[in-house]
Amino acid sequence: MADALRARQRAALRLGRLQWLPANDPAWLRNADLLQVSRAWGAAVPYTVSDPTAERARLKCEERLRELHPYAMNRYDRLRSEGHAPEAAMRDATPLFAREPRPRTGHPAAARRQLPEAVQLAQKDYPHPIDKVVEARGDAKAAAVPGPKRTQAPARNPGL
Repeated sequence: MADALRARQRAALRLGRLQWLPANDPAWLRNADLLQVSRAWGAAVPYTVSDPTAERARLKCEERLRELHPYAMNRYDRLRSEGHAPEAAMRDATPLFAREPRPRTGHPAAARRQLPEAVQLAQKDYPHPIDKVVEARGDAKAAAVPGPKRTQAPARNPGL
């Protein structure tokens, strides 16, 4: 009975090794897609404590996953920094792999200064000119504001 169990464990280890070993090859890893890297990562994780090649493959897979899907791996890295185990962190981050890998969020609109009261009136009462609005409201002080003064006459064009 114990021999059969050990034989099953050795077979599982060999199968897992066949799945994670390619992740230690830089050429394979460079061309691997999200699914291939995820499978290698999943195969390596159970053996990371007992096999250094599995730990190295897990770390390389995580680097490649960061390139392929930074959005989901950002969540994974946050969970790992909070002390979660790799399996638990990846389980929590897995649904994010279905989303856009590099989302572009819009920035909030810039805060606008409060417009002066005259501009607010002009916008509010458009299409009426502001001087007509002031006269119609009976604001004598605002209506009495003189316009710009001319200090000199415009130059004449002698050629005409």
